[in-house]
Amino acid sequence: MRIAYSIGIAKVPPTYFAVAHAEAMANTCALFGLVLEKNDPTLKTPFYPAVPSFGGRATFRQREYLEPLHLGRLSRMIRKFHPELIHHHFAVWTLPAVRAARIEGVPLVLTMHGFDVFTHLSRPSTWMQRWHYLNFERAVDQASEVLAVSKFLAGKAREGGVPQRKLQVHYQGIDTNFFTPARPTENERPVLLHVGALKENKGIASLLEASVRLADHYPHQLQLVGTGPLEPLVREAARAHPHIHYLGPTSREGVRAAMRKADIFVLACQKVDSREEAAGLVALEAQSCATPVLVNRSGGAPEMLVEGETGLIAERGNTDSLTRVLAQFLAMAPAERAEMGQRGRQFVVKERSLANSCRQLDQIYSHLL
Repeated sequence: MRIAYSIGIAKVPPTYFAVAHAEAMANTCALFGLVLEKNDPTLKTPFYPAVPSFGGRATFRQREYLEPLHLGRLSRMIRKFHPELIHHHFAVWTLPAVRAARIEGVPLVLTMHGFDVFTHLSRPSTWMQRWHYLNFERAVDQASEVLAVSKFLAGKAREGGVPQRKLQVHYQGIDTNFFTPARPTENERPVLLHVGALKENKGIASLLEASVRLADHYPHQLQLVGTGPLEPLVREAARAHPHIHYLGPTSREGVRAAMRKADIFVLACQKVDSREEAAGLVALEAQSCATPVLVNRSGGAPEMLVEGETGLIAERGNTDSLTRVLAQFLAMAPAERAEMGQRGRQFVVKERSLANSCRQLDQIYSHLL
């Protein structure tokens, strides 16, 4: 099959999901987008950005301002590839893919990831919100199949008017051949790990507070990997509390190393302005490394584990609940946490692996062609 994947903007890393299926499936694939940046030389999928970099003189951000001027060019680039099927990620900046699919007479598959659905559900007031609303509507009309990355998001998509006959859940899956366990090591003190954007919706302030509350009764380390607007808060907490360590952003290999060494992975996601975590692939990555996870009961995050078997769940927006569940984890014997981690690895390999996700996607493609 000849598949054109498309997206509005993407940097890889960290946006590996944009090419994960293209890399793993036995198809002729390419990634098309308005603004693209490939910084991983191991990727074999060709990238075709519509907005030029002007010999490297234009930054990624500067190129984003030029997106509206290159919609027609992106559509022509996709058509020149002569795809048998177009698969677009995010129901925003969809018009080039929609136009290419309509003119070429090929199926369009649309994957919704969260931001697109929540933007559509909000009342559009700015010109950009109205633009995204239009792109969402046109893409849903044209799409043969609409995929949601969790049951939670599928429900929100239905609220937004996506017909049930087009809609199905497609878990993205993670590479269990890359995210693998390491030889077990016992840390002097249990290590809690957060990997991801340092933003309000990730529950950073709540996690820091819960960790400080528990530090005296349950000695541990809290490590945070990533960057974002709450970085100053994290740095200040690290200065004030020796058990908190801010590791900054790191590579994919660095994330894997941190997950392998951690005793507990924490995704304390929160609801902010009616938006919630659509899925939480990072929790699957941790479990694939045999690290048990704690997530908040928010959005699609609880779908990323088996509660009580591969991890635990705290209540959303409740620091007391997060503190209690963290204490429960820290009170466990290391062997008990390790067993939970092994069950997590088995769960991901069996039900949330990239290989499984690709098999499902291949069935969807074959049905449409």
